[in-house]
Amino acid sequence: MKDWKDDILLDTALSCLPLYFALQQQQQQQQQQTAVVLGSGEHAQYLARALSLLDVKTFLVSTKGANSINIPNVSTMDANDDEPFCETIGQFDALIDTIGDERNAGSRDDDSGNFDNVNGIEVLDNLGVVKNLKFEHSCEHYISTFSRGARIVKDNGAFFGPNKVKQYQRFMYQRFTSGNLKIIIPPADYASLVIQPLMKHSSSIAGYTFPKPLHISESVCMRGWSFADFLEHSSWPREAEGNSFARYGMPVSISLEKIVDYAPNSAVETTRPVSNTPRKPQQKLVEKQNPFVDYIGDSLEDLHNHIILPKKDAVVFLSAPFCRTCKSVYPHFTRLARDDTEEVDAKLKFAKIDAVGKTGRDMGKALGVNAVPSFVMFRDGSE
Repeated sequence: MKDWKDDILLDTALSCLPLYFALQQQQQQQQQQTAVVLGSGEHAQYLARALSLLDVKTFLVSTKGANSINIPNVSTMDANDDEPFCETIGQFDALIDTIGDERNAGSRDDDSGNFDNVNGIEVLDNLGVVKNLKFEHSCEHYISTFSRGARIVKDNGAFFGPNKVKQYQRFMYQRFTSGNLKIIIPPADYASLVIQPLMKHSSSIAGYTFPKPLHISESVCMRGWSFADFLEHSSWPREAEGNSFARYGMPVSISLEKIVDYAPNSAVETTRPVSNTPRKPQQKLVEKQNPFVDYIGDSLEDLHNHIILPKKDAVVFLSAPFCRTCKSVYPHFTRLARDDTEEVDAKLKFAKIDAVGKTGRDMGKALGVNAVPSFVMFRDGSE
């Protein structure tokens, strides 16, 4: 440990900050945790090796393939595999994203949701894909190390981006010299949880380099951007369905099995109170929100009586009130319904089912649907 110079300690502290959040549950539960690292760059490989040395079961996912990177005690995976990496791994506690930011389609400047804040350090949560990671894979922490410089290059391209990064760096340097910056104090247990254990494994991690900060002056340094990471982010396969911004492998839909578990944190009622009072007969069909889309009630009998039995041609949209992708798709669905209704010989019925609660989930299962958003087509009453 005496061989560690001050600049190495500082670089290590800056580069390994994401590990703190990935290790919190392991510290609390006293059991081995599982983490996923996205990317193949030097920062991603350094973090993956550090996690493995800290007794975390680690997976490294990249576009370089499973056999091109060899890190002791780290399982490497190909982002282009037929099965999405999240499905292959199953349950994991943390995901460290070194080449992107799935919190908000990569836009750091458009914060429209919630995130946790620990001593000024943001842990992204409850936003789109991040929420799905939690419900589908028990991922408590999504941590993006995507720097502002990398984001600027992604948004402006490799030709114009670098000059804009320099402009941003000059702007931030001016803010620093004027004292107009917020001071972030690292968590009190950061050194004991991350830095000191890593120092004990200095020989095992010596072959892995972390990205050096860009020195703006003798007293100021900033994180830069990597052209290799830019290329990997650009070449990462994209999800063909659901949220078109999501990279392939990320969960873009929420399993119906998980919807019931969401009830305590949402306005969705997933269980019906027990009552001895007989229920009134459900109305056949109730138009809800849009006159061109029929809302199918809370029983399979509604579906049978109004689509299957009369042998209707229909498009049924299964959604959930808290599903962001569902909300973005629904206006397009209603527009199609309106346009079709205006046709003289319109015969196609457009309907919507809220796949929440036990009954909604049962309807989803009856239709062979296990995630939202989903569409089910009927011709002559047959699926």
